[in-house]
Amino acid sequence: MTEYDPATDSSRLAAAAHELAHAIGFRRAGVSITEIRVKGRGAAVHGWVYVPGNQKIRDPRGYLVAVMAGRAGDLRWADEHGQHPLPARTCDDDMTEARKLLREWELKKDHSKRELQVAARSLVRAHWRHIVRLVPELAAHGRLSPSRIPSA
Repeated sequence: MTEYDPATDSSRLAAAAHELAHAIGFRRAGVSITEIRVKGRGAAVHGWVYVPGNQKIRDPRGYLVAVMAGRAGDLRWADEHGQHPLPARTCDDDMTEARKLLREWELKKDHSKRELQVAARSLVRAHWRHIVRLVPELAAHGRLSPSRIPSA
């Protein structure tokens, strides 16, 4: 029997790309993050970027792009590596948060979901080399220091 290696788990690698895309987006929007994690394997993989509460969000659009960037990151990873994308349900919490924030910040009239998705894909494209470089480390170790995320 072969021993499980998290660094080669395709779902874990895609989840790492997802979380790194969020982290880079938050950093670009000037939002503090304290934790970047990936846990589980295969279909049970999940992760998070912890954003402490009580922060003044100075760039609401940038924050929303960061929320949407996770999906853009895992889709690009899957596409470039010939994998099936992570199930859309893995982004349900992200999309719920985006809809809630659009309402709360009264941004719906200024920013469509489509426009934010395009901006998220652009952010991922601009920072892809950083994401690709950090994915194996996050997948293998399950955590990454936020200090490893390139600043704006």
